[in-house]
Amino acid sequence: MKSVFKSSRHAVNNFRLTGKVVVWMMDTVRTVLLGDDNGDDVFFVRYAFEAAGLPGTLRVVRDGDEVIEYLLGRGEYADRKRFPEPHLLLLDLKMPG
Repeated sequence: MKSVFKSSRHAVNNFRLTGKVVVWMMDTVRTVLLGDDNGDDVFFVRYAFEAAGLPGTLRVVRDGDEVIEYLLGRGEYADRKRFPEPHLLLLDLKMPG
């Protein structure tokens, strides 16, 4: 798909109005699981979610093993009231584990 937006901010604003994913995210509070070992990346994802006004909970895990533990609800992630199943998984493909 070719981008017709002049800037990323313009793209976010237009996508917020028309994008099905964003509409889906905004209809209720959702849980997003972010698997990333880079603190800067985590900061920018949090910032983007806040800037876009997306409601929801962003849960962050730092390696592949933690992602699997969270998804399976094992160990410290066994309490699904505190750590609900995510509706969306954002994953750094080059992180350890």
